[in-house]
Amino acid sequence: MPEELKRDLGLLLLTGIGVGAMVGSGVYALPGLVASVSGPLSILAVLAMSAITGLFVYILAELGRELPRSGALYYFARESFGDLAGFITGFSFYVSCFVGTAAIIYSFVLYASFFAEGLAVGLTLTPLGTALALLLLAVVTAVNVLGVKHGALLNLALTVLRVIPLLLFIGVGLLSLRPANLEPLAPYGYGSIALAIAFGFWMFVGFESLVLVGDEVRRPAETIRKSALATVLGGLSPLHPPHRLVRGVD
Repeated sequence: MPEELKRDLGLLLLTGIGVGAMVGSGVYALPGLVASVSGPLSILAVLAMSAITGLFVYILAELGRELPRSGALYYFARESFGDLAGFITGFSFYVSCFVGTAAIIYSFVLYASFFAEGLAVGLTLTPLGTALALLLLAVVTAVNVLGVKHGALLNLALTVLRVIPLLLFIGVGLLSLRPANLEPLAPYGYGSIALAIAFGFWMFVGFESLVLVGDEVRRPAETIRKSALATVLGGLSPLHPPHRLVRGVD
């Protein structure tokens, strides 16, 4: 009989996982790209993405309550559509984790290169930058190997360090908001909102993390639902739309 996982995650740590996954590299790297394809209309695109993500979070939370398993996306697909669908879903998500992790570490080192010379030349990491990226990956992996609680505590600390500067940035930016910069609303046509959503959805990816650790959550039926609500209220609603608005004032 397989050994059961320790249920070390309560509401705070699970919410930290959800918020931390959503307030990631995309929040810093993508607003400029989204604005470049749709102008001020990108603010409406972010509102639309927020609403869509909120629905996804609700659906996953309900599924997670009914089937609280680690690797839940695989089980959701398998129970609904059979073994093949479960395999395709699980394998695809596994591959996406490699791509997503690489993108996150690359973005981090690229931003760090603005403060430390020698990490990147343009958009290309130098050997030193690549070594730093591999070191960061090794450290984070080691922490998670020690146990989910250690990884969740590190994630919570890093999430707080990311969210506080964003809130300060939003607060200062809203005081300097110039409505004239929002005109014309759709310089590239209203159809550009679809392109903005396609490019910008990476800013919201990560909400599925809430249900990926179901076997390690205390009282999962209750905790997952509360954590989903807290993630939407604490990470999605107050951060993404205001941040996009402030980033568009210049």
